[in-house]
Amino acid sequence: TSINGLLATIAIDRSQPAICTSPNSLQTYSNTIPLSGNWTDTSFERTLRIIHFTNLLVAGLCHKATQITWITDADEFVANTNKMQDVSRIASGALSLYCPHPKKSIAFGTSGIDEADRGLEDALAIPDLAAGALSEFATASHSSLLSMGGAYTLPDTSDKTNMIMGWMAIEDQPLKHAVWRLRKTETAGHSRLEEIRIK
Repeated sequence: TSINGLLATIAIDRSQPAICTSPNSLQTYSNTIPLSGNWTDTSFERTLRIIHFTNLLVAGLCHKATQITWITDADEFVANTNKMQDVSRIASGALSLYCPHPKKSIAFGTSGIDEADRGLEDALAIPDLAAGALSEFATASHSSLLSMGGAYTLPDTSDKTNMIMGWMAIEDQPLKHAVWRLRKTETAGHSRLEEIRIK
């Protein structure tokens, strides 16, 4: 593709315990903000993962005042107006911690605001396809992905996944790729992000 940008994908094993919440987090947030959406502990943990990983990327990529526009699929974590308001407030607050330099403006929305040409839907399809391919790839190579470091070759996956992962292995193109996994460490309760090189 000729799109200039960064396609970042993070693989998190389903067995990974909560990394952004504790048993009392939902109640604590609700008492502080307060929250208006109908959240469960699981959905709130997944939402905070999205918020924190997104803000980490923004903080690493934006080193001066800039305009930030976050557009997401109409996923469960923004399923209605109440949840969207919660996410917007939490994300804005977290971004000010990760990225303390001034921002020109921050806008948040879903693909529901897309125009007739469906340009947003087309753009959002790229990370969606990449995430789906990486999920199949990670499942097919589960043992090595959990225990080994370094570079990975393609396991026995579908033609679609092979094509997408092969494309993600090409480094010399305008749309750069970064793939990480979140792995448990030997220290109890700790995890670390590790880059996965696909070739």
